[in-house]
Amino acid sequence: MSTEFFPHLNQDKIRQLLNILQEAPYFYRDDDPTLFAFLKQNRLQFERFYQHFYGWELVVDQKCARLYKAEWHNEMIKPSQRDIFDLTTRHECLAFLLVVEFYEHLLEERNLTVEEANPQFHFGELLEFAQRRLQEELHEKAPDAAGTRQILRNILPMLLRYRFLREHRPTQEDGDIAKDKWIYECLPALYHYDSRVAANPIYEAFFGPNGKEKKDESGTVEEKTDEEFSNG
Repeated sequence: MSTEFFPHLNQDKIRQLLNILQEAPYFYRDDDPTLFAFLKQNRLQFERFYQHFYGWELVVDQKCARLYKAEWHNEMIKPSQRDIFDLTTRHECLAFLLVVEFYEHLLEERNLTVEEANPQFHFGELLEFAQRRLQEELHEKAPDAAGTRQILRNILPMLLRYRFLREHRPTQEDGDIAKDKWIYECLPALYHYDSRVAANPIYEAFFGPNGKEKKDESGTVEEKTDEEFSNG
């Protein structure tokens, strides 16, 4: 394996990097700048390795690396048993879309590129943006402020767990700060999703083209995954 795919490369770094890429959905440059630089310098070798043995695609940009797996092979493992980032309800899809749109808005508003510092924001800023976008898209069918807040709050634990966002909790020195003033940081994985791909389908899927929430035959709101978001 070493001579075929990684000739003349440091074996310890190869082993460490192969493990890191499979331990979490995203490997950030800030996690280990030295290893990330090693990956970028030898990207073609790692791409060939994962494609040959696993059929996976390695995606690398300036600040983030990820492995993309196109299919599952063990049919006995149900989707609910897989520990992956997977949006399964309309509220989750809607909330994630709003976060991605907000991230893109921050990059444009602050004239930032993905290579620069990760944009930070207060939760209240996200809430205000989300309310405005829902009003623009859903009009009278848009949830009120409390409903929008709940939609966003429900997805926050998932976004923190899978490292799309980082939460900067206030310290004792900061005193008692309202949660809307807590600081969050957008992490580079958000750049791998494109709101333009999924905006109209998700807004329409959430309330339907006529502003009515779609339901299946049992009366339950239909589920939707996050596949349409990905830039690949």
